[in-house]
Amino acid sequence: MGNDKDDQALVALGDQSIAGMLGAAVERLGGDGAASVADAIGKLVELRRQEEDRHARRAFFADFADFRAACPQVKRTSTAEMVLKSGARRTQHYADLAEFESTVRPHLYSRGFSWRWDSVPDLEHGTVAVTCTLMHAAGHSESATALVPVDSGSIMNVTQYQGAAYTYGQRYSLAQVLGLVATDDDTDGVPPEKLEPITADEVTNLRQMLEMSGADEKKFLVWARVPSLDKIRAGDYERCVTALQRRLGQ
Repeated sequence: MGNDKDDQALVALGDQSIAGMLGAAVERLGGDGAASVADAIGKLVELRRQEEDRHARRAFFADFADFRAACPQVKRTSTAEMVLKSGARRTQHYADLAEFESTVRPHLYSRGFSWRWDSVPDLEHGTVAVTCTLMHAAGHSESATALVPVDSGSIMNVTQYQGAAYTYGQRYSLAQVLGLVATDDDTDGVPPEKLEPITADEVTNLRQMLEMSGADEKKFLVWARVPSLDKIRAGDYERCVTALQRRLGQ
């Protein structure tokens, strides 16, 4: 920076505000010296901001890991009747937005977290993008977006189905940014081995039964509430086998 006087000035200014640093630099040095120190201050401010960002990010993820370890499972306590394309009806169990919020709120707030939602409707494509931003007291934030179709073919009016899509997007974007999934309300007290996924042989057996019975695998997965056969829990295997055996006997 030129000489010891400049260096000492920069050190003395290190803990001041940006405006205070620049003002003091001009007052102390003037002319070319002020410009030199002002340039150095700019670099110092940028380094400080980068370090603050790193600190905020570390604090965010440290508290987030603590949240994940402490937060209980979100339970599927709500139900909805669904009508499949075949005309068959079945009950869908899910965790609504209120259940998600009431479960996670105390564990998030106590660790300096808060969240907000923003939405962007796409009228042309009939969707709404709902973004949940998780913010931490240290300053860092993370976001997740759920793209939700607006069901204009339902019996609800325009305002109702837009509101339903927004609420759905809120629930899924919150779950996504927190990395949480809902679980059945009846898993408490279930032996851990019953919650493990079924074996490869059991997957093969179910697939063979599906083929023999002529059942639609996609519909079967919807009934079993899993994305794929290998996600079926060991505790549900016998129930799945029994259902397919009944179909084979028809």
